[in-house]
Amino acid sequence: MKKHNSFKALLVAVAMFAFGGSAFAQVESSIFFNMNMPVGSFAKDASMYNYVNLGNKSIGTDAIFGIGGTYRIGYVFDIQIGLIEPFAEAGFNWNRISGDNRDKYDAYRGRVPNYFNIPLMLGINYRYDKLSETFVPYGEFGLGYDLFFTNGEGKDNDIAYQLSYKTNGGFAWQIGAGVIIGQYFSVGLSFVSYGNHRIEYTNGTVDNHAGIEYDANLTELNSKGEAAIVRRSFNNLTIKLGFHF
Repeated sequence: MKKHNSFKALLVAVAMFAFGGSAFAQVESSIFFNMNMPVGSFAKDASMYNYVNLGNKSIGTDAIFGIGGTYRIGYVFDIQIGLIEPFAEAGFNWNRISGDNRDKYDAYRGRVPNYFNIPLMLGINYRYDKLSETFVPYGEFGLGYDLFFTNGEGKDNDIAYQLSYKTNGGFAWQIGAGVIIGQYFSVGLSFVSYGNHRIEYTNGTVDNHAGIEYDANLTELNSKGEAAIVRRSFNNLTIKLGFHF
C-alpha cells in the first residue's frame, strides 16, 4: 500500500510540475476489459507442416479473437479546453489460433500454441467535457514496450514431438478514442501495435516410439533450408470496456 501511494504522489508531482497545476485535479485508477481482433500479418491464415505444427514458417500468425485486461493509473486535471490525463499502464492479452488448426492439434492429442502479450505503456488521454458531463468523448495515445510469449506446440501420436520457442520484447504503441459514460464507465476502440518480435526455435525433439529421438529443430530446418529465427509483427484492434475509480 505504501509503495502504491508513493507512486501516486510521484505521478501527481510530475504532472503538476509539467503543466503548472490546476483548479481541478485528481488521481484516477482504471481497469479495462479488452476484446482483441488481430489485424495484418498477425491474423494471416497459416498452413501446417506434415507433423501438424506451425513451426517457424507460421508461428506468430493465424491468430483470432482474444481477450485481455489492463490496469492504468493516471492524474486527471483541467486545462480549460478539456481534461488531460498522463498515465502509466500494464496489460495482459491472449490470442489463440484459428479453430481449423486447433482441431488438427486436438485430433493428434497435441499442445496448441497460444500467444500472450504484456504491454507496458506511458501515454496521454484527452477528454472534452464542455458539451456534456454524462457522455465525455476522449482520445489517447501511448508508447511503451511489449513482452511476447508463446507456450510452444506438440503432438502425441504415432510420432510425438515437442517444439519450444524463445521470444523477446519489442517497441509498442497505441492510439484510440471513445466515450466516458458518467463517472465510472467508458467504452473505446484502439489500434494497438505490440511491435516486431524475434522468435527462435529451441528444444525441438521428436520421438518415433521406436526409441529413436532426434533434434526436430535442426533436422527439419536444415532439410527445408529455413532459418531457425523469424520476426513477427503483432497488431490488435481492441474494444476497451473501462471502469474508473
